[in-house]
Amino acid sequence: MPDDPIGREIAQFRKDVKDDFTELRSDLAGLVSREVHDAHLGRVNDRVTNVEKSVERLVGALEADKTANIERRAADRRMVVGAMLAAALSIVVDVVSATGGPV
Repeated sequence: MPDDPIGREIAQFRKDVKDDFTELRSDLAGLVSREVHDAHLGRVNDRVTNVEKSVERLVGALEADKTANIERRAADRRMVVGAMLAAALSIVVDVVSATGGPV
């Protein structure tokens, strides 16, 4: 029977099916169960949630630092203006004092 064309076709078909099943078994061996997938997905979701919280904290810290820098710059400007006014007033006092005007 293997010598006739139908017998050869059947033998080839059986070999092909056997090879396909072997390939399917190896593919299925690499798959994980639904429970393992769900557990892994839950862990990934937890990690993403933690990262989101960390990013929110960092954004809050950066905004607070930015606000503090703005307030510091305003205080520095007031101090510079005050120092310049004090220097100008000192010069005016020195000029008036040198000219003999009332002090």
